[in-house]
Amino acid sequence: HRALGDDAEQRRLAIAAEERALIEQHLRDEVGNHLGNCLHAAATQVKQMNSILRDHPTNSGATVQLHWEVDDTGAGPSVRAAVQALLTAPSTRDESASAVLATFLGDRVGIARRGEIEGADLAERLTNALDYRRWYHFKLGYKTRGGEGELTAKSVGAGSGGQQAKVGHLPLLAAAAGFYSSSDTAPRLCFLDEAFAGIDGPNTADLLAVSVKLDLDMVMTNYDAWFCVPEVPGLAIYHLEKLPDTVGVAAIRYEWDGDRQQELDLWLDG
Repeated sequence: HRALGDDAEQRRLAIAAEERALIEQHLRDEVGNHLGNCLHAAATQVKQMNSILRDHPTNSGATVQLHWEVDDTGAGPSVRAAVQALLTAPSTRDESASAVLATFLGDRVGIARRGEIEGADLAERLTNALDYRRWYHFKLGYKTRGGEGELTAKSVGAGSGGQQAKVGHLPLLAAAAGFYSSSDTAPRLCFLDEAFAGIDGPNTADLLAVSVKLDLDMVMTNYDAWFCVPEVPGLAIYHLEKLPDTVGVAAIRYEWDGDRQQELDLWLDG
């Protein structure tokens, strides 16, 4: 009986060691490579966003930049070394970095198994534990001719109202584009009520140019602005008018092709 017990314990330990080795190899190689590709893609996207934002400063030359930084408050202090290992090509990753990465990913799996992260089941908990977006946070940078720092209400407050409004819109447009980038087929809708209110014509045109570069499908309402500017290559417009002593609202359709505005009466044309 003792011999069988010892043999069973030895087999259990051997299986546990093999399982651990397989998990570490799978996590480090397959999962790690996938996460590394995601991190590189995200960094490239942030770089592209910043390039667009840099090309569209305010009238005073101020620009907004996105800073995507590792946040060790959620995933622990080892996340920085793990992220550095993930950003290193597997072929050039040394044994020390590989060991750090395997340990970190193994700990994330352990957190999911123990139910220390939210999720309805193990699969959902694993997804959340290995979600690299939880290991980062965004900060907004604000660069003016006088220097560079973090974008806060105080730092942007010295500008005019129009400049403040433009600076407020730029990161929101970038965030919307970033959200939609997770799908290749979803419509990239961005709804704005009283769009660009309080922003002058040139800055409004510049914000529209940003939305075009970010490939956003803008749906906008405004009391008197039609947004027919060269920066917009195409636009469908419905002018709504309530005539005195009439029932209902008249909807008059116009189209803008980037060069000319044309009225289209669908009823008469039909």
